[in-house]
Amino acid sequence: MGIIICSLFVLGIGLLMAVIVTSIAIPQVDASKLSKKVEEAMKKAERQAEEQLDKLMPKAEKLNEKLLNSMIGGSNSTKITIPKKSEDLTAQDTVVIKLTPTGTTAEGKVSPKNIKVKAGTTIVWQNNLPEKVYVESKPDEKHSQGELLNGSYIFPGESREQKLNDIGSFIYDGSNGFGSYYVRGYITVVNETTEEKEIPAATIQNQNANYDVSQIKWHNFTNDLEQFSVEYPSQWQTKIGNRFTGGPPLIAENINSDPSLIRSTIEIKVFDNDDKSAQKWTQSDKKNVVDGEKGAKLIEPVTCEVKIDNAQACSFAYANEDKEGRTTANLHLFVNDNASQTHSIKYATDAATYDLEAPVMQHVLNSYKLIKNHDTGSNQIQ
Repeated sequence: MGIIICSLFVLGIGLLMAVIVTSIAIPQVDASKLSKKVEEAMKKAERQAEEQLDKLMPKAEKLNEKLLNSMIGGSNSTKITIPKKSEDLTAQDTVVIKLTPTGTTAEGKVSPKNIKVKAGTTIVWQNNLPEKVYVESKPDEKHSQGELLNGSYIFPGESREQKLNDIGSFIYDGSNGFGSYYVRGYITVVNETTEEKEIPAATIQNQNANYDVSQIKWHNFTNDLEQFSVEYPSQWQTKIGNRFTGGPPLIAENINSDPSLIRSTIEIKVFDNDDKSAQKWTQSDKKNVVDGEKGAKLIEPVTCEVKIDNAQACSFAYANEDKEGRTTANLHLFVNDNASQTHSIKYATDAATYDLEAPVMQHVLNSYKLIKNHDTGSNQIQ
């Protein structure tokens, strides 16, 4: 009996252990299935994340572009300007631009960076960076973003090429989309091979006395109709017009500048404003001399942030080339007086001396008086 009881006890223990083992094995099977399901779910989520990332990438790139631009001071399209000096590659039919590391992941090196090419040249961007990057043209007064160069990724070790047929200048930039390997370059497309002349540094330095406002002797001029008065360098040669000749009241030209440079010229006109604001006249002039002329490049858009004799004035700046291939820098400014007259002040000089001569032109503008705004009555015969 004892043996039977012991046998039954052992049997009971065995059955109990079997139940326990069975109960433990079942979760193990479920966990294995669950692990497989989790793995599949994770792969599916990863695919979905990649799809969402691809959709969000353009927005991320735009945001990154703004952040980068704010950090390096480049971004506002109205502030972007083509450098004055470019590498002349107009003799080449194909130009290879290499994108290489700089030792930091913040930006990539672009070489050559600022180039001039002839129409029909094929540009090849060669990505030697460790990550993919894209290049896309920036917007300006004439072009929409990406219009001249649509952005697309160039993967490491790959190249991308595009044939440039349109005349003009544009800036391109891009990155890997996440704030690394920022690249920027400048391209000017011209009609034919042109030789860009180098102005010797000594030539410009020898002209410094002509740009020192404190050393310049000034001549004060008032036109015959007493509409304005202005100061200009006394050594400049002038041509005076009046109501009988019909010419501009004043044209002043710097005849003492180096002969290899474009002479600086100031031309002033006064005419009925035809109920148009200074801004309207400025925009109309910009349309004629920039938009309507081949080879003209807008450097500074129309703005109305300056004042002439406490009256709001509007201006813009642009560049063009003369017959000798030299670059002319131009500033056009318009202001209305209280007698329904518009005053047009146009300044032109060699691009190499524009910044040097800026204080001289600033003095001219600061000295400009709108006489009719201060007129208390006059009995002078006109």
